[in-house]
Amino acid sequence: MRNFLITIGAAILGQLVAYLIIQVGPYVIPPPNGMDISTHHGLYAAWPDVEPKHFFMLFLGNAFGSFLAATLISRFTTRRILSRTLLVGLLYLFIGIYHANVDPAPWWFKVSDVCIAYLPMTILGYFFGIVLRPEKKSKCPILSYGIF
Repeated sequence: MRNFLITIGAAILGQLVAYLIIQVGPYVIPPPNGMDISTHHGLYAAWPDVEPKHFFMLFLGNAFGSFLAATLISRFTTRRILSRTLLVGLLYLFIGIYHANVDPAPWWFKVSDVCIAYLPMTILGYFFGIVLRPEKKSKCPILSYGIF
């Protein structure tokens, strides 16, 4: 039950952090002058003036949300660590594919977002979380040197 709650909590926290980064994006990189990008109609109207820099925070939010969720899962769960991490990464990937089909964006952003921001960042977060795990002392001398 503890591992299940950690997995669900990490998935929710990763999505929350991704949402917050995306919401802060227009304050860091302002949208084109006079454009309201808070609605789909405003986004379509601003489309001719949108530059590649406007997609940076969206990509960063997606990538960091996946990374954070995977890191938390691999750091705090005790069983089936890789499968739990990949399950959440696949969930994020499916959400990203849905948004790539629904939201307006150039094809290069959709491809890079789906191919880089979800599963690769999930795998990177998995390894980062494994590194952060507290070391357990092993009675086997081979295992205590970190070979396996």
